[in-house]
Amino acid sequence: MMYGPFSSLYAGNSFGGVISIQTRMPETFEAHANVQGIMQNFKLYGTEMHNRGHHESASVGNKINDLSFWLGVDRLENRGQPMDYSVSNLSSTAATTQTVVTGAYQDISEKGAGRVIFGASNIDDSVQTNTKLKVAYDLTPEIKAAYTLGLWDADGKTDVQSYIKDASGNPVYNSDVNFNGKKYTVTALSPAKSEALHVMQALELKSNTKGFFDWNLNLSDYDYQKDLNGSSKITSGNPYTTRTGLVTDLSGTGWTVFEARATLRPQNHTVDFGY
Repeated sequence: MMYGPFSSLYAGNSFGGVISIQTRMPETFEAHANVQGIMQNFKLYGTEMHNRGHHESASVGNKINDLSFWLGVDRLENRGQPMDYSVSNLSSTAATTQTVVTGAYQDISEKGAGRVIFGASNIDDSVQTNTKLKVAYDLTPEIKAAYTLGLWDADGKTDVQSYIKDASGNPVYNSDVNFNGKKYTVTALSPAKSEALHVMQALELKSNTKGFFDWNLNLSDYDYQKDLNGSSKITSGNPYTTRTGLVTDLSGTGWTVFEARATLRPQNHTVDFGY
């Protein structure tokens, strides 16, 4: 772990620090598996949830003569509690023609001010799968070639829950409303969903003498094969039936990096240079 500003060796967004990680490859056959269950009961204002989730991971690796490999898969499926609420300070503006609603909650904020809570938002329900394959071959005892493939597959949706209803019992979302004779503007009740598939690949050729001189050649590519984020943008009506919104499509984004590095180790010092 290296703290401090970035340098020519590390990218400009590494201003806070750099963590250097070297992945261990197996020396003999090994396999691992892990299963977790997640359970949460949550109750606040008009939200009562019994959330369930599960997390599984498995990996297998081996070294056969000069060839070693490692394959790992990690999957998480989970639903969480609301991370935010649609809140407004107590209003002193008299209502006129706004929709009359009931069901909102009133309490005192952490600042001691009266407020009204209209609904819960940012209720995340997501599935993420990470897959990694790494294959290495010892060309000589001191020179190794390696290929790495990483896949990140994610699907998620962010739900909202409105506490308020009109005279017919229909839920009311983002709009101007009449609550207790006062005018309020309800916001932050906009559901969203996302889909992503990112692919990372890397080729590496390096020496590992741990002596005075070592070198490393690395070619990597990161590709957003799919990356869609959609969110509701309606200002009135039910966002679950009026499916109008904004989709941000980052598909096709990516970058390719080539690095050639040499390392010198003269008398308890380390000097890196390269391109």
